[in-house]
Amino acid sequence: MFVTCSSTAMASRSLVLSLLVLMTAPTADGQALCNIANRLAQFFPRAFSNRVTTLCRAWTSEAITTHSFSGVGIQSSVRGGVGENLLPVYSQTPQVCRSPVVRKEVRTLTDAEWRRFVNAVIQLKRTPQGQSNAYDEFAIIHNATTAPQAHFTAMFLPWHREYLFRFENALRQIDCSIAIPYWDVTLDAPLPEGRDSILWTDYYYGSSVGPVTSGPFRNWRIPPEVVQWVADTGVERGENFNYGDILYRTLGTQGGGFFPNDIVQEIFRARRFRELTWAVDPLLEAVHAGPHVFTGGHHAILLSASFDPIFWIYHSFIDCLWEEWRQNYQQADPETDYVTLDSELASDQELAPYARANAPMLPFGPPLRNSDGLRNIYTQRYYRCARRPTCSANSLDCGSSYLFCDTRSYSCVSQIQQGGNCTGFEGNSRACFSSVCCNGVCSASCGPPPREPAPAPGTDCDRTGCKINARDDYNRQRTSNNRPPTFMDHIRRLDNFVSNLERRIF
Repeated sequence: MFVTCSSTAMASRSLVLSLLVLMTAPTADGQALCNIANRLAQFFPRAFSNRVTTLCRAWTSEAITTHSFSGVGIQSSVRGGVGENLLPVYSQTPQVCRSPVVRKEVRTLTDAEWRRFVNAVIQLKRTPQGQSNAYDEFAIIHNATTAPQAHFTAMFLPWHREYLFRFENALRQIDCSIAIPYWDVTLDAPLPEGRDSILWTDYYYGSSVGPVTSGPFRNWRIPPEVVQWVADTGVERGENFNYGDILYRTLGTQGGGFFPNDIVQEIFRARRFRELTWAVDPLLEAVHAGPHVFTGGHHAILLSASFDPIFWIYHSFIDCLWEEWRQNYQQADPETDYVTLDSELASDQELAPYARANAPMLPFGPPLRNSDGLRNIYTQRYYRCARRPTCSANSLDCGSSYLFCDTRSYSCVSQIQQGGNCTGFEGNSRACFSSVCCNGVCSASCGPPPREPAPAPGTDCDRTGCKINARDDYNRQRTSNNRPPTFMDHIRRLDNFVSNLERRIF
């Protein structure tokens, strides 16, 4: 399926657009999805041209509907004035908490910092609010009915900034030291298997595939209304999403993946805010879907994504990327550089009025307006993002015992858990957490080397064994995987994912 485009950027855009199809179909407008299908057909005519009509008919059918509020339980509390209850959220924070906090990469937190963050999130879940709890009241806001401008419009970044800001300040009412850490997914992109990252261990977010029964957020309850929403979404997609009332993940078994730093640099080529928006250039919002789909389960569905606690640290990363771009690449006043044309505010023109600069930022306003999400005050007064972990030939320290420096490219990578796939990192003593990389597997210790294979053509054998001749040895080394993955490697990874995704859709 892989085709040659005029640039790798175009290839990556078309690939990641297709990645969104499965995730967004139940909540996006059918005509907008039809437009995406037509764009995909331009880039991948062999894969999509004969299917666009079928896709458009399916996506605009009555079977795909937007969930509406029933007026009971958690839903009624959102509809009945969540914005009023939380606004102005910062004024509710104790005076002693007014000093700015620093959002760090989650694997660079000290053990004490990580425990305090986890405890605060759990405490929020245990705090009664309305007919539910404070955590669920935040999580339920993340849906297309309550916040119509939050996705597929120019408000994707500003809306989520305000959303995280309010959640962070709710945590700071429990513990003033709390900042939402960020999950830099580019640190996981080079791994042979993403689910072997140290992040998916009992210390961090649990290792379960299926109901999450390990880690600090084990047996994390999902509200009954959301359980039903998710099941209905599965019916609409022709799949079984009966995940039950315990947080559910699939960790790569249903596709998805992490975008590498090459993609980040491609995003950073933008110079005006409009170039980061869905209707003008969907690259940012599109690639952001990959880790959602990789985590899978509730995190892969817009209606339930924020019920997985990993949502907050992932979107903290998206927010920090935006801030890095604002500080280093934006060539206009960040507080006024927005989108003015309705055609660029949203691909679906029904959403455009919700995304206008002077429109209320639902459900947080009025008085809060969309343009307030561009203000510098967020990162000037309340929080800032620590630099993303890096290393070099002069310093191999990535700032954490859970990260290591890949000396092939001098870039930081997440450590691999014991039993995980470490192919390509055999020569790096820090690649495996509390283990060593032996024969492509992180093991407690290296046992005897594997038995030599039977003699093959091109080998010289005697009583002492077989020795590969010089030419074959050169070819073997030249084609070995012991090299840093290139940009095209990542593109091919995405391409393979799209092939698998197509089989599921079609």
